[in-house]
Amino acid sequence: MIRSGLEGGHCGGTDLYLVFLNPCVPYTEGTELPIMFEWYSSDPANWPDWDGKKFDDFAKAKAMISWQTGKSSKEVSYMFPHLLLPGHTSLWGSDVSNDLISAASGVRPNFDEMFSRMNNAAMLAEATHYAQEFAAQEDVPDWL
Repeated sequence: MIRSGLEGGHCGGTDLYLVFLNPCVPYTEGTELPIMFEWYSSDPANWPDWDGKKFDDFAKAKAMISWQTGKSSKEVSYMFPHLLLPGHTSLWGSDVSNDLISAASGVRPNFDEMFSRMNNAAMLAEATHYAQEFAAQEDVPDWL
């Protein structure tokens, strides 16, 4: 679904990096991003470079803002700019849904945000599926 969206031509490019953070790790200053999943639509070696930064750097910066604030990078950029700290990016394209955080970079910001939101929805659906499968088993304890 993401790949066909990128190939449609109106997203602003075909290079995309998508990152998903581990929702069980609370933000602690100085801690690295708890990356649980990342996806590249193309070879990062072929991506353009802006002052030594590539799409994955921008997406990780957006994810950091969301992890620190619990808000999408768009919300912070437009509605809570006082939460931006030195070293943060003013770019946006992350999503925070149901305590899940995804961020993307490589296309227009509204589509970065859309792909982030789609990823969060997919991760929630997968987690729900496995939780229901676990709960349906007769021979497992009620406690994880």
